[in-house]
Order: sequence, then structure tokens, then C-alpha cells
Amino acid sequence: MIFDNLRNNSRILIYIVIIAFVGGGVLVGLSGYFNGSNSNAQSQNQTAHAQQQNIAVVNDKPIRYQDFQRGLQRFQQQSQRPIGNSQVLALKNRVLQQMIDQELLLQKAKEENITVNISDQEVETQLDNWIKNTGRSRKEIENLLSDRGSSIAQVKKQLKEGMHKQKLINRMVQQAQDGVEVTEKELKDAYEKSTEKEAAGEEFTKIKPKLRKKLKQQKKKQAISQMVNNYREEADIEINSVEIKAYRAAQNENYDEAVAGYKNALDQGNKEAYIYSGLAQVYQQQDKTDKAIETYKKAIEKSPKDSQMKLALGNLYQQAGKEDKAVKQLDKVAESAGNNLLLHYRLQSLYKKMGYEEKAKAEMEKVKELQKKAAKKQKALQKKAKEQQKESEEQESKEEENNK
Repeated sequence: MIFDNLRNNSRILIYIVIIAFVGGGVLVGLSGYFNGSNSNAQSQNQTAHAQQQNIAVVNDKPIRYQDFQRGLQRFQQQSQRPIGNSQVLALKNRVLQQMIDQELLLQKAKEENITVNISDQEVETQLDNWIKNTGRSRKEIENLLSDRGSSIAQVKKQLKEGMHKQKLINRMVQQAQDGVEVTEKELKDAYEKSTEKEAAGEEFTKIKPKLRKKLKQQKKKQAISQMVNNYREEADIEINSVEIKAYRAAQNENYDEAVAGYKNALDQGNKEAYIYSGLAQVYQQQDKTDKAIETYKKAIEKSPKDSQMKLALGNLYQQAGKEDKAVKQLDKVAESAGNNLLLHYRLQSLYKKMGYEEKAKAEMEKVKELQKKAAKKQKALQKKAKEQQKESEEQESKEEENNK
């Protein structure tokens, strides 16, 4: 219980994730080529205007649209999950914010004259590992690069630049974490808050080492979060993406601004389903149900297989008192829900709310069936996670010893 609380609190913190640098743009592009990657996030048609501009500027330093697209592609490859239209804008915003934070850290590293070195051997090792992961021979990679007008030498150059940036960011992160310690009072407060017991006796003494380690990890993440927040407040940051600005306006409950932004994106020629989905969600927040319904219809026309948007439309029909249309829409979702546990659960909830007990019961049976399968899979994942956690803790202990 006590450690569950600590984990839950840590989820809201900022994590510095290297999405655009490691491996370099060439490696990211080639990975997509080998894997036949064609995710929603990277396959959205973009206007010529958007492609020509910098997506953001951080203290007069531009973030190129091309690099942003590579960041999206890399994130999709790492997640190995399809990105629904209702998630595209959140993903784009997250990736852009991470790139902005990375740029801020690199600028601060330069200001503080922090230097790092990357050896040719480190680059060669990284490249060899990547080639092994592709399942191709070095000769095949060289031929593919040649077909694209590139070479191993160019890849190494980009890879070295990426590794250099990563090492600089790691140094900044380490600098923020240096000196982080956990006091006795913090240990007692955390224990008493989570257990509602006095921090004394054998039980508290036994749990202290593990609790100290967890609290220290949390404080380190908080230190990184505070550092990046401070840099953001000092920085001059300009975002040029109309759709991301609209998304941020919606997140800040500036709904009129969000509507204007999404309409602007549509006027500029970006008529993808995720734009209509974002606009429909804003209309829903404004209690403009009829407009939300019509906008979701347009989104579904663009992406007819998106079950989440179909479910949202069915929910809106129900809210508008259009029960026949709601049931018809939900039935369509049920037919295509497959093994999506969350979708089946939401369906049973809506059916039950509308008084369709048999339909709700059928969906709950499907939920239970999928939960059993998920529990079996989760057990295997937990075993693997424990092994990885043990390795991570051992590595962290070694690093702490080396830094003393």
C-alpha cells in the first residue's frame, strides 16, 4: 500500500525521454522502413505550409518540423500500439513538449560550459546493436543506405551527434539529482500517512531501507521536474502548430480559443479525423451536443474503423435523448470491439444506464473473459518487471558508489 501510493504520486512528474536524438534521424527512418511502420501519428497528411515552418522556437532556436515527425515515429515504434484519433493530439503535444524540454536542457548545458566526449568505439557499438535489432546484415544496411543516397559514415556522424546530446542531457539530469537525500522526518511522515500507524517499532525499522530508496527515487524525479519547470518559466517559447495550440487551449479550458484553432487547422487544409475529434470534444465540453454529434460524424467518415469515436457518438446520442440512434451506434461498436477490454466495459456501462440489461450482461461476460486472459498475461509481465527492477536497482547502486 505504501509503495503503491508513492508510485501513483510519481506518475504526474515530468520524465525526460530522449525521443528525437538517440539513434539519429536516419536510424529512426530506416527502422520505419524495415518494419513497414504506418501509424496514425506519422501518416497524417500535413499541409505544405506546416512542413515548411519550424514547429516551435525555443529562445530563438528552432525545432524543425521534420525532427518533430521523427520524434512521433520513434514514439510510435517504442509504444508498439495503434494510436486512435482521440489520442493523436495528446501524443503530438507530449512529443513536442519533450523536445522543447530537451532543447532547454541542451541550451543550459551550453551556458554552463558542460562538455562530454563520445568515442568512435561507443558509436560503433551502438550501431552494431541497432543493426542486430533490425535482423539484417551490415551489407544489407549499407545497400539500403546507398539506395537512399546515404552511407554508414553519414549514419555514424548523426548517431554520434545524437549520443552527444543524450550524454549532455544525462549530465544535466544528474546535476539536478546530486545531493538529493531523504530525512528521517520524511520517512516517518510517508510511513504514517500511508499506514495510519506511528512510525516506530520493528515494522517501521524493517521497512525503512526500502522506503528510503523509494522516496529518494521520487525526490530525484521531483528535482528534475522542478529544474525543467524553472527553465520553462525563464524561456521564450513559441509554438507554431495551430492544432497543438488548439489542443493546449482546450486543456486549459479556453474553449472558444480551441474551437477557433481547430477551425483554423481545417481551413488550412488539415481535415484529418483527429482534428474533427478534437473539435467535437470541445463542443461537448461547451454542452453544444448537436454540434459535437455532427462533428463526430465527420470524424468517423474520415476514419470509419475508429471504435472510440463511434462510442463517443453513441454516448452523445444517449445524452441528447436519441435512444434509437444511440443503441444502433453502440451495437456497431460492440460488433467491432474485439478484445478491447475497456471498450467492452464502457459499452456495458452505457447499455446498463439505458436499461438494456441483456446487452449489458453480454458485455460484462466479455469483460470477465478478457480479464482472465489479462490476469494471466499480467502475472508473466510482473515476473519480468521484478527481474528488470532488480537489475535497475543494482545498476543505480553501482552508479551511486561510483559518484561518491
